[in-house]
Amino acid sequence: MLEGFLSHKKEPKEYLSALVVSEDAIEAALWETLKSGVVTVLKTASRSYAGEWEKAVSAADEAVSEIESELPEGVELKKVVFGLFPEWVSEDHIKETYLKRLKELTSKLSLTPLGYVEVPNAVAHLLQKDEGTQQTVILVGIESKHVTVSLFKIGKLAGSTTLARTDKITLDLENVL
Repeated sequence: MLEGFLSHKKEPKEYLSALVVSEDAIEAALWETLKSGVVTVLKTASRSYAGEWEKAVSAADEAVSEIESELPEGVELKKVVFGLFPEWVSEDHIKETYLKRLKELTSKLSLTPLGYVEVPNAVAHLLQKDEGTQQTVILVGIESKHVTVSLFKIGKLAGSTTLARTDKITLDLENVL
């Protein structure tokens, strides 16, 4: 009769990866999710690459292999959510060029894509969660070839602009703003 009070059922866990893909780097994270909605980041890894897409796939493979070291024995990583920069997306769809690349990446790494989120939207959501209120912010994303400025008003994306980056980042930001 007391067994039910003394035994604690462990909540089932699910594991998935997040890959932030840019023009010259792959960032990977291993997430542990519970049915209750709690998400924990167990491990992260980053890899840089230069040149053709095949090097990006290789960098992603290395980063995913590194985060997989935190998986419990016998658990295989299958699912992935992508974090993409705004220049990869148009009208809420991944641009065809990039979609082909991501399909190749998921195929070669034997991952099932669950979806994507634009990096500025993810950051705005995190700020809202951390601060407890919707934010009005300007977010600046600086990559090797692009600068992106995103304006959020009360938690909603009001606009985002991406420009080619030069060696004078302050002038680039001035032009975007």
